[in-house]
Amino acid sequence: METASDTNLQEKLARIEKLRTSESVVISGNEIEANSDIKIYRENAKKYGLSLRNIYRNKDRNCLIYLSKGSIKEVISHNISEEQLKSVAAIPQIIENAIYLQSIENEDKEKHPDVLYYEYYVCGLKINESEYTVKAVVANSTTGKRYYDHLLTCIEKGRLISLTTAISHHGNEINLPNSGVKDKRLLMILQEILGK
Repeated sequence: METASDTNLQEKLARIEKLRTSESVVISGNEIEANSDIKIYRENAKKYGLSLRNIYRNKDRNCLIYLSKGSIKEVISHNISEEQLKSVAAIPQIIENAIYLQSIENEDKEKHPDVLYYEYYVCGLKINESEYTVKAVVANSTTGKRYYDHLLTCIEKGRLISLTTAISHHGNEINLPNSGVKDKRLLMILQEILGK
């Protein structure tokens, strides 16, 4: 007899398989004017990103997600690498094509009182010839869904899933030395799903 937890696990594994077989978002990396001065480059990315403010439909969940000024600021506020700045140009495609993996309750209601929970989406991103995995965060708030942030991991999504699967089945800790994976939340989500 199939239990609710079995069905839930099957749904999660189906999402991982959907992610594994999904097409990566592709951008040239030349959409935003580059500059050797990171402050100017960041400003160029911000200006470009602000021109993208709109409501986009995620195909996987068939839901509307608002890309706001605050979203752009959040994406370019940390981990300022050339790739992170270039990825701003891909945000509409990320929203539209990312695969939903999991929701997690807002753990900091004092800082974000309107946010009920965060939804985590993942997709592949190809910038020029380099492959990344993108973890996108959508804040589900009292006013609707808004794009909150995203982070790049320097590893192709299929390879990341395979590495996470291998680690989960061998009982090792969440640690992928020399793999370029620094996004602990992404690893935690993948391991929760694949480690069952």
